[in-house]
Amino acid sequence: MKITKNLLTPEAQFRVKLFLLKMYYKKIIEILDAFKSGCVLIEDDRLNHYYVRLIIIIENILNDHKFEEINEKSPYIYRSLLGELQEIDFSWEVVRGHAMGFLAEIDKQCILRQVPNYKLPIELTDSIKWIDDAILEHKETVIKESTILKKRAAEDFEKNKESSEKEIKKTNKFPHKLPAGTKWENFIIKFVDDKNVFIQVMQYKHTANYKEMGFIGRGKDPRPSEAWILLKTLSTLNGEIDIRDREAKEKYKKQKEFLAEILQNYFSLDYDPFYPYHSSSEKSGNSYKIKITLIPPPDQKRGINKHEREATDNNDKKYSDLDDVYKELTPKIYDKYNNS
Repeated sequence: MKITKNLLTPEAQFRVKLFLLKMYYKKIIEILDAFKSGCVLIEDDRLNHYYVRLIIIIENILNDHKFEEINEKSPYIYRSLLGELQEIDFSWEVVRGHAMGFLAEIDKQCILRQVPNYKLPIELTDSIKWIDDAILEHKETVIKESTILKKRAAEDFEKNKESSEKEIKKTNKFPHKLPAGTKWENFIIKFVDDKNVFIQVMQYKHTANYKEMGFIGRGKDPRPSEAWILLKTLSTLNGEIDIRDREAKEKYKKQKEFLAEILQNYFSLDYDPFYPYHSSSEKSGNSYKIKITLIPPPDQKRGINKHEREATDNNDKKYSDLDDVYKELTPKIYDKYNNS
């Protein structure tokens, strides 16, 4: 149905205004979404100009006494975006939730009044097109700026990572020179507490803390890094984490890679201490599983099941140090190096 300048009945005029209200309010939400798209907020005079104009038009429609019932349910919306960007950033979900709720109320009234989809006159069609062009242009700018920021962040991460790796290689090393052919399966790392571990590799033993091994977080008084926390978590899960959530998998993947690099640097071994992520002969299913035998801190065995917890508790009582554990786990290697 086309909107004409012919005289319309009061009910027909109400339906036309209701249709326009719905159309304009949808554009308001699209502009709000455009301002919040990406990881940056960019002030846009042109888009803000259209936003202000739409707000005025919407308020004029709602001032009609016939819209009194709908107007009572209208949420507070900002009259200008440029002066409220910070507040929108902090309360975005609330702002958008209220706006979508009001749009649903308009939709409800359109259904009750049997409002058709009118064909807009050329002047309204052009004005909507200008708004759509401004929204598209703004989104493209946001995407461009977001890409630049992400690239810079990635470059900074790589620089910091490279610097950290160089520092680790210089200062953090296992004090014993391991013989050629040493495998990750030859390692046992037992957490003494949250910050210290006892390490045994064949006949070589050493007690170290997270700082010595290179697991240092950021800050003036750095705490253990996330890679150290992952290592400790693995110790409570029998060395294996099964990740099903995609977002969580990506997070753990980065920490697993950093953990692997620190262990390789500290022990001077040049291959991955983890089994392949996908199912293999060493494990079933997709997971991050470390080749090192890990023993959790005495008071942090909640992640393992009852059977494994009892077995670990028995080991703690049975062995005064790791000699017997090591001999039990790798008898051939133990005998070779202790008899040489």
